[in-house]
Amino acid sequence: MNQDKMGKLIAKIRKEKGMTQDELGKKLNVNGKAVSKWECGVSIPDVSILNDLAEILGINTGDLLRGEDKRNQNATLKLASWFKSHFISCLLVLIFSIFAIFLLDFFIINYNNYGIIKFSSENNRFLADGIITYTPEEEIVILNKINYQSEDTGTYDEEKITKLNIYLMKNNEKILTYTLNEKFDDYGNIIPYYISDAIKEVSIIVSNIQKSNKIHCFENEDKLYLRIEYLTTDNELIQDDVELKIISTISSNKFLKYK
Repeated sequence: MNQDKMGKLIAKIRKEKGMTQDELGKKLNVNGKAVSKWECGVSIPDVSILNDLAEILGINTGDLLRGEDKRNQNATLKLASWFKSHFISCLLVLIFSIFAIFLLDFFIINYNNYGIIKFSSENNRFLADGIITYTPEEEIVILNKINYQSEDTGTYDEEKITKLNIYLMKNNEKILTYTLNEKFDDYGNIIPYYISDAIKEVSIIVSNIQKSNKIHCFENEDKLYLRIEYLTTDNELIQDDVELKIISTISSNKFLKYK
């Protein structure tokens, strides 16, 4: 025990806390002169009040007796101990925070840039459905199904054709084109298709769409449809526009929206 260092430590902390010698003595039921003697190194506090004095000063009794001010060091050790005991929790919070920031940044940057649009037809002769997927780089149209329906389908009276063109149209612009050309027998004669068989040839269409077309960007007045053109065996060109209805959309700025 260093009596002089102990006195100087008591004086230092008392002044930091804004107490007079009399005020400190009153808390310990001693007079101010006793406190003065401690601080001058003339005497030391009675053993019976050491713990109370250390508590008032905010240090432990051992540091008080040694005259060592380890308050900042103790606080650092306590903080380090807390982090050590809560390491897993702190790590999980850090990982979650980084992930949340990344996710927020992703949605801000890519707002409405990724999505899937599902569509189907409302036509008495042609049934179609499919999807449009889009990213910042491209759009892909997938025509899952297109069927021709008529009372004559599958019978000898079913209409026969020699050539088929299908266009995916947005307003009056052709976005996608599919062509089924004539086929010939060994003698150079055109072999006709039943129209239902020709339509089945295009059961799936996959095509990359240029970014400039922005097919997924719809305004209220926009119209999306299939234009089906075919040449009959009588050399008559028939054209039928099959309007496509947007059933649902899933995009990066909305989870699900039905129209």
